[in-house]
Amino acid sequence: MTDVSWADKLSAVSAGLGVLTAGIALLIARTANEAAHQSNRAAEQANATADWVAQIERNRWQYEMAPRFDVKITRLGPGSDQATCPAAAASRPRSWPSGCRW
Repeated sequence: MTDVSWADKLSAVSAGLGVLTAGIALLIARTANEAAHQSNRAAEQANATADWVAQIERNRWQYEMAPRFDVKITRLGPGSDQATCPAAAASRPRSWPSGCRW
């Protein structure tokens, strides 16, 4: 048997530690990949929630900003119709007149 020098032993230990380091790096990469997937899922859920909230706000804004009329149609005679909108002050913008007729 040949005598193994201390440099050869040190090289073998270094190679073994290199393999161990590579294995640890693979485990860390796998953990980071799983964390990235979880983060991506959380971001997708946050985006879906933001879209949902935005839709609710758009609907609320449209409901609050859209004019509301109380329309009453009466027939005064053959061939003549009359429409009135006696809207309450709270249900119309300030720029509208207190009553409107067509």
